Amino acid sequence: TAHPAKTNAIPVGRVSINFQGNTLRSTSHFSLHKNKGFPAPKQESFTKAECLNRTTRKYEAPCRASSRDGTEADATPTSHDRGTAFSALALSSGVQMALELRKSGPPRYSGLFAQQGAQRGQVLLTVPAALCLVVDYEQGLKLPSDGSWPNLVEGLDRPEPLPWDLLLALALVDAELGRGGSFWKEYAESVLPRDEELSLPFCFPPVLLGELQDSALRAGAEAQRGRLAAAFPSLAATGGGGLPSLLRSFACVRSRRLPRVGGPLRLCAVP
Repeated sequence: TAHPAKTNAIPVGRVSINFQGNTLRSTSHFSLHKNKGFPAPKQESFTKAECLNRTTRKYEAPCRASSRDGTEADATPTSHDRGTAFSALALSSGVQMALELRKSGPPRYSGLFAQQGAQRGQVLLTVPAALCLVVDYEQGLKLPSDGSWPNLVEGLDRPEPLPWDLLLALALVDAELGRGGSFWKEYAESVLPRDEELSLPFCFPPVLLGELQDSALRAGAEAQRGRLAAAFPSLAATGGGGLPSLLRSFACVRSRRLPRVGGPLRLCAVP
C-alpha cells in the first residue's frame, strides 16, 4: 500500500520502482540474483531484498582527492566540447565541484582534473543523490522522478530477475532515448562517450573486432555481444536504441559504477 504522500512509483510484478524525493511503502519483493551469463564481482551477494522506500534523505555522494604522480597534458576546451557541456550541466543541476572535464592525451581521450591544487581528503565533487541511478539491495531501485524508463520497466517484468549491471544498462538506454528525464537525456547526449571512444572489445564494430590478434579476447567479446543480443532480442533488433546503444550503456555501467563502502550493497550510476 502506498503512503498517503503523493508518489511516482511504478509497481511492476514483484517490484516497485521508487523515485527520488517521494515516499512509497510496499510489501513487494525486489529479486536480485546472479545471472550466469553476466558475471558480477565476487564480493557481491545477491538475495531477495524487500522493496521498502522511506522518505529520501538529502544525502550526497562525495568524490575525494587522492595523491597522484606525474603530470597531465594541458588543454583548453572550446565552447562546443564535452567539457563545456559538463560544466554547464553541473551548474544547472546543483552539482558542486572543483573539477573540470577536458582533453588529455590522444585526441579522443578526456578526464576530470582539479581546477587547482587539492589536499588529500578534500571533497572535489558532490553530486545530489536525486540525479543518480541506484540499485539498493535493501530498498530496490531509485531513479529520477521525471522519466518513464520503459526499457527498464520491461526488464523488471521478465520472469528471470536481471543482475544489477543489466538493470543500470537498461536505465542508460532509456536515458539516451530521452525517457529517463531531462537531466539524463542531456547528460547522455553531451557527456557520455560515443561508440568509437569506448575501448572495451565487445563494443568494437564487427570489422574492427576481426582485427584483434588475441583469439581469446576476440572470442570473449563476441560471446558477450551474443549474450546481450540474446537477452534483449527486440532491443537489439530495432527499436529502443538498438544493440550499439545497449552495448555502450553496458560498457559505461561496468566501467563507471560506484559501490557504497560499508553497509547494505548499493550500486550507483553517478553522472
